[in-house]
Amino acid sequence: MKSLGILLISALLSLRSVGSAGTFTWDPVTRFLDGSAVTEAPTYWLYLTPVGEAIAQKIATTKETSVTLLTLAGTYYVTGFTSQCAESPKSNIVVLKQSAPPANLRWTP
Repeated sequence: MKSLGILLISALLSLRSVGSAGTFTWDPVTRFLDGSAVTEAPTYWLYLTPVGEAIAQKIATTKETSVTLLTLAGTYYVTGFTSQCAESPKSNIVVLKQSAPPANLRWTP
């Protein structure tokens, strides 16, 4: 079984913000880690580790090299796989920071 390579230099995960949604994009995987060519379109999994949590959750599956969704604060990364291999190593990460809460909420009767 071959290992699919999402190399940090070739799978640059980026985010274009679109209001409260965002589009994650990355370069397609074309090689296995041993250097041989990938002969089928990989499937990609996008993961999120929400702020304050320790475990990543798979939030999207696609054969495309981008996905648009509502974004939450946390750490995102993408992996890939084909029918010939196990899941690849993680891509680079994208961190979306959580804003500070509003201050001085008051109620006046």
